[in-house]
Amino acid sequence: MKRKELFYDGNGFNKNYNQIVAYADFFDNVLSENNNVLLVGTGYYDDQYYDWCNALLRVEPTIKISYLEVSDVYINKWKNGQYPIIKGDVRKIDEVIVNDEFDVICWIQGPEHIKQEEMANTFEKIFNVAKKAVIFSCPWGNYYDFQEELHGNVYEKHLNKSMGEHCFIGKEFDSYNIQYYDGKDTGSGCIMITKIK
Repeated sequence: MKRKELFYDGNGFNKNYNQIVAYADFFDNVLSENNNVLLVGTGYYDDQYYDWCNALLRVEPTIKISYLEVSDVYINKWKNGQYPIIKGDVRKIDEVIVNDEFDVICWIQGPEHIKQEEMANTFEKIFNVAKKAVIFSCPWGNYYDFQEELHGNVYEKHLNKSMGEHCFIGKEFDSYNIQYYDGKDTGSGCIMITKIK
């Protein structure tokens, strides 16, 4: 079995096959032995906390994973979890991660949680902190526009609504690879944004 096939083998991601293959291709391309990977946002439920970690470890078992999390509620929930948590706001990642320690930074289902006018600057800060590559993803369309605060975490609110092509117009996004998967407004539709150094 190829490394990238291990990413989606035996997990719940298979229903969105096209985007999962794209994720797998990306990670197969950028992950190397002993890389340090930063995931932005722990999520509240077990599957949110573990699924991406497990998938990435199937691609490259030697990587070290940490989380960046802004919510005290989520930090307290996972403080004894398997992966270290760094407290900080992704919009100020350059003030939190200052020692060039992460090879790959992943912000999966994240950009919808900040304002449109904050997005380009946040993307660039994350890219500048990463040593090798970044990957961001967000819902495509309006299916999840309703989301507000969850589990006492105000940062769960979706501030950037109905995300689509109009969100990535401008020279500040020209250096990113932006792909759309699995149908707009469907609930499974995804925008994937990547950049490799």
